[in-house]
Amino acid sequence: HAATDRARGGRGRGGARARRAATMANASLSSNRAVTSFFSSIIILSVFALGANGLDNGVGRRPAMGYNTWNDLQCKPSGSAIRRAADTLDKLGLASLGYRYVNIDDCWSASRDPVTNRLVHDPKAFPEGIKGLADFMHSRGFKLGIYTDRGQLTCAGRPGSKGREELDAQTFADWGIDYLKEDSCNATTSHATALDEYRKMRDALNKTGRPIYFSLCGWHTWYASPGSSIGNSWRIAGDVTNWKTMYRAIRKSELVIKYAGPGGWNDPDMLIGSGGGSIFNLLAHQSRTQFSMWAVLAAPLLIGAAINNLTAWDLATYSNVDVINVDQDVWGIQGSPVFSTCPPPEHLADLDDYSPESMDKYALTDCVQVWARPLSTGSYAVILLNLAADSRTVACDLACMAKIKALRPEMRGTNGTERIAFNAKNLWSKKVYKKIYQLESKLQASGGSELFLLTPFDFDEEAEGETRYCSYDDSATAMTHCDGFSLSFFFDKCDSVRLSKTQFIMLSALHGAMLLLSVGGVLWAVSYLASRRRRMAGRGLNKDLPVYIRHE
Repeated sequence: HAATDRARGGRGRGGARARRAATMANASLSSNRAVTSFFSSIIILSVFALGANGLDNGVGRRPAMGYNTWNDLQCKPSGSAIRRAADTLDKLGLASLGYRYVNIDDCWSASRDPVTNRLVHDPKAFPEGIKGLADFMHSRGFKLGIYTDRGQLTCAGRPGSKGREELDAQTFADWGIDYLKEDSCNATTSHATALDEYRKMRDALNKTGRPIYFSLCGWHTWYASPGSSIGNSWRIAGDVTNWKTMYRAIRKSELVIKYAGPGGWNDPDMLIGSGGGSIFNLLAHQSRTQFSMWAVLAAPLLIGAAINNLTAWDLATYSNVDVINVDQDVWGIQGSPVFSTCPPPEHLADLDDYSPESMDKYALTDCVQVWARPLSTGSYAVILLNLAADSRTVACDLACMAKIKALRPEMRGTNGTERIAFNAKNLWSKKVYKKIYQLESKLQASGGSELFLLTPFDFDEEAEGETRYCSYDDSATAMTHCDGFSLSFFFDKCDSVRLSKTQFIMLSALHGAMLLLSVGGVLWAVSYLASRRRRMAGRGLNKDLPVYIRHE
């Protein structure tokens, strides 16, 4: 507007400049208004469509974190067990890290009320009732989840919600429920009918007005495509009970990458620990790989281990803030493979995970992968993964690094590798590496992994400081383009050197010997100079003293 006013009153050369400025300002203003109007229309239409035909609960903007009772308690949940779980999550510091959902799985209900037809909880297991338990959980800062099924009966034979979606949804809302898992046992396998049954529960939950996280448990990848319009998460594979089923869930995740995002997530199933007390367990390194991989997949982090008997290893796994931050990144972009020697996963898409013959088709493949996930911080989460039955060396070379860089929306379509380097942090060992061009690590068999956070190296900053780095490590090697490795006194090849343990001991011994020689040399020099000074002082004293002649 100021430019317009100047143009109206301007004269001569200055007026012309002002008029040109006014024209540009008005054009820019018109363009901005057009763009604003366009995007406003899109947003309004999207919101209208969401409210009319889709999930509209405002929750699940990040993957859910918490605890589920099934693997731990199976068909024996109780109010007292839920309270103990909340106490443990608080005591172990997990609640403060975001593990806030405490979800009751199957077997909590006993029947339906003969008059109201409402679900009735097991009075022995939940003497305070579900609402009383929910009130307690809310007073402690937790959220309470509950379970139902889209069939007439649940997997354990308790009452399901088929045909009573509105009644059950309102019951859950009246009780103060925050999370609903709806299973698919004893129900049709028709894709269209299954999706319609889930939509009925979605609409019923929306109608209550209470924000309830809606988790679909259908065990198939075909739920992913319409998933975000129906629920906040959807199971894409069968239950993870061992390494073989974990392998299956990882491979199936390759088929549904594009469907995950804030508000709706692919769910490869709950986390399994490595300790006792739960019906399912993994080896220690496999349980850690599951946590790392689930974070790269932007998957829900629901602990299925025995929460009151967590091993120190499992507690350290679930408490890793760096890995949790990867999972909870606000962009919500699911990771994808940037390198793989595995066969394509398409043959896994339509297999029934619970038929006996299907498990034979899930024969483990001796292959390795590298997955990467772009983060809102400008960094990337990268996992080196060994799916083979023997130990393997897994590497992400410069071409692999170029694919990682291209995962960011603004970098897609770029193929050059001449300006690609990263600073790296191992999210488990916490070791840091500078200006790396590839990652390489020898990994354990059947699920060994290393998880890194890669941050693009700033070449412009390097040009100012001319600092060069080399990095070496015994387990996970981060290689650079330094000319070589030198143990010379001045480290002429690199300004900063990271050493393996063996190299560190050798260099320490060398430095110790050099230090002893230096100290000995200094002491000898000081002693020599001191004695020479005394001799010189003595000669000077005899020469300069006056001669007195005594007269008798």
